[in-house]
Order: sequence, then C-alpha cells, then structure tokens
Amino acid sequence: MTKHPFAKTHALMLLTGLFKHGSSNGGLIAFYGNMGNIETARRAFDVLPQRFIDALNAMITVYWRKEYPVEVPCLYHRIIFGRC
Repeated sequence: MTKHPFAKTHALMLLTGLFKHGSSNGGLIAFYGNMGNIETARRAFDVLPQRFIDALNAMITVYWRKEYPVEVPCLYHRIIFGRC
C-alpha cells in the first residue's frame, strides 16, 4: 500500500505530541475513514493517549458510514467496559 501524502502530517503529529491535544484527533480519524482506510483510522484511534469525544464520534461515524455497523457497539463496549 502506498502512503497517502497526509501520512507525513500524521507522523509529524505523533512526533511533536500534537496527538495529546484532542482538537485534531477526530479530524485525522475522519480523514482516514473518508479515504476508505478504516484500518489506519482505527490504528490512529487506538494510539490516542486519551480518547476525547470527538475522536470517539469520528471512529463511530467511520464504521457506520463504511458499513461496519457491528463494530459500533463493540467499540463502545471496549471503551466503556474494556472489552467487546
């Protein structure tokens, strides 16, 4: 798989610690999801040090729009209860 040009921005966000600030996390997850790269969106979500509501909403929206509705309750339960 070839890397998308936005991957450099994502790497820079990780290196500089920008991921620690919740304002950009949801947008990054939504971007990967809208590009059809659901696995990368989920990996970006999983490495967040804190999962703010915008990131959770973005990941749920990605799953729903890309027709992975089974993952929505599983993600919710994993966040709330620590397991699916």
